[in-house]
Amino acid sequence: MMKVSHLFLVASMLLTPFFMSAQSVIGSWQWEETNSEGKKVKSTITFKQDGTYEVDFGSDGKADVGGPYSMDGTNISIGDDTEGSPCKGITAIYSFKVEGDKATVKMVKDSCTVRAENNDGTPGVLIRVR
Repeated sequence: MMKVSHLFLVASMLLTPFFMSAQSVIGSWQWEETNSEGKKVKSTITFKQDGTYEVDFGSDGKADVGGPYSMDGTNISIGDDTEGSPCKGITAIYSFKVEGDKATVKMVKDSCTVRAENNDGTPGVLIRVR
């Protein structure tokens, strides 16, 4: 019996980082939206381990906005420090729930009118890029 409990303990210690990393926001995520011309467009947000993020609208390989982010439970705070951005200096809070390779995101608080105008309150879905 003792050997079984030790085996379970060792196995859980080895597997816990794998399951925890699967729930991490770190990495790239894509979403699809319809632009003003009625075309479906994919965009990408990348969360880095250094606490910064970048958004590539249209997934053309060029970061359009970025800044710092932090997690607090299931909420993520994102700041915008992009020169020329209408949201520069404004921090937003979103709920961010990761389930495997899918994340559900919903605005909690955002005083940037540009971001808020583009958000109808419906939770968005992001898919992890592998």
